[in-house]
This record gives sequence, C-alpha cells and structure tokens, in this order.
Amino acid sequence: MSALDKKKSINGATAVVGVIGNPVSHSLSPIIHNSAFAACGCNAVYVPFLVNDIEDAVAGVRALGIRGVSVTIPFKQDVMKHLDAIDAAAEAVGAVNTVVNDNGRLTGYNTDGYGALRALKQKAAVENASVLVLGTGGSACGIAMTMLMTEKPVRLVVVGRTPEKSAAFAGMLTKRSGKPVEHCSFDGSDFSSRVHEADIIINTTPVGMHPEIDASPLSRDIIESRHTVFDIVYTPQYTKLLKYAREKRAAVVFGYEMLLHQAAVQFELWTKQAMPLGVARKALTAALKRRTHV
Repeated sequence: MSALDKKKSINGATAVVGVIGNPVSHSLSPIIHNSAFAACGCNAVYVPFLVNDIEDAVAGVRALGIRGVSVTIPFKQDVMKHLDAIDAAAEAVGAVNTVVNDNGRLTGYNTDGYGALRALKQKAAVENASVLVLGTGGSACGIAMTMLMTEKPVRLVVVGRTPEKSAAFAGMLTKRSGKPVEHCSFDGSDFSSRVHEADIIINTTPVGMHPEIDASPLSRDIIESRHTVFDIVYTPQYTKLLKYAREKRAAVVFGYEMLLHQAAVQFELWTKQAMPLGVARKALTAALKRRTHV
C-alpha cells in the first residue's frame, strides 16, 4: 500500500489528533503530522479545529476520545486551567502547546523549547556555550526556560527593546529556573560586546518575517564565523539574518527546523514512536516553498 493510500484509509479504529486555535487555517501542522502518519503506517489523522471557547473545546477532546491536540494562539495560557495535569516544563514556561489524552486524563506539555533545542543541537553544543537570545516574548521564554532546565550553558543573555523590559524578563527567568540570566537591550552600550561573547545567537523576534524580508535584528558586520545563528522565523526560509550569517561563514539553523522538531516531540507523545523526520521535513519544506515562493 502506498503512502497516499495509507493516508486515505480512515476507519472505525482511526485515532484523531488535531490543532485547536483561532485562526487555524494557516497551520502547517496537518501537513507535518499527516505525512508522518502515512509514512509510518499509523492509523491516525490530524485535523484543524477552529475554536471559539477553549473550555468547550477541551470538553470535546474528552468526550470524543481525541488522542491529543496541538494548542495555538490564543489559547496556550487559557487551556492550562482546564487540564488534569501539566508537565514541569510547561508549568515553568506558563504555556501549553500540546495536550495528551490518556483515557480521559488530559496532560499539557510545551514542546516549543524542546523542538528548538533539538534543531539547535544539530549544529552546536549547548553545554558550556554562551547563548544570546534576541527577544522577550513567548517563544523566547519557552526556549530559554527549557534550555535552563535541561542544558548547561555557561551563560544565557536575553536582549529586549528596552533595559527595563530586558531586566524584567531576565528576572522572571531567574526566579522560575533558579539559575542566573543576564540581560541587555538592543540599543545598550554593551550590546556589541554581548554579541561578540556569544557562541550561539537565537532570534525569537519577528524581525525579518514576511513581508518585511529586508529587515534583520543584527547587522552583517557584527556576526562572526564562529557563531551559530538560529532564526526561528521560517517565512522566508532564508531570512536576512541567516543570509548575513551564511555570508560570514557562520553555522545557521533554519526556523522550520524548530517547527519540525517540536512537532516530532508531539508525535512521540501521541504515538509512542519516533517521527520519520526525513519524510516530514520534505513535506514541510515543500509546503513552505508553495506558500512563500522563496
């Protein structure tokens, strides 16, 4: 039976998983997961659920026996109070992006940080590295907190728009993790030296995202060949930041790799088996190419 035939074979034993959010029509998750289900012969299907009321949606997951769901904007925080248990990493981050239904008991996880680390560790060792995180939003929190909980960077520095915002974010991370986090601002006098000290640079800001594709959070001149530069923006695949990094012969990590690897963690939670990454990556990159034409 071909992969296409397997993908079409839905029957009374087919497990249902999906994504809940508003909006969800743009989600690439169905492409990733359904390609993986087809490749491994899993009798499962992944569908989008447009949700207005998160409490009703969670009740529906229980009532319908849905195996699990991805959770996206705007429900990553609100969903937490409707679950039976929350994983330690998700609790620390303060957001859930994955729910597993174990015979009616719903447990929340956050796979964003784990996905980012898996993607990053394909190119760089995090242990004993000096890490610079650009941004102070939800993605920055997920990546930084997971790194602090599971890895041993020698230094973690967060960068925000203002000194006050940076200090508050670093303080929150330190309080939740019990580990020191340093900070600076993009316009601070020490910003250039912080970039120079870094081994790994992670951009979690939307700077460079389509349609503002000529913008970059860093200038070309400040990037060094020894850096590993990770941009979580994936539209376009080659952001201006990553183009600069390639020109300076730095190692680069594409944003779609985080999307792929966080989905792989979800896949493992729902199926208890590894995602066939090669197949899923091919489906994802093809979808991105169709969508962005870059």
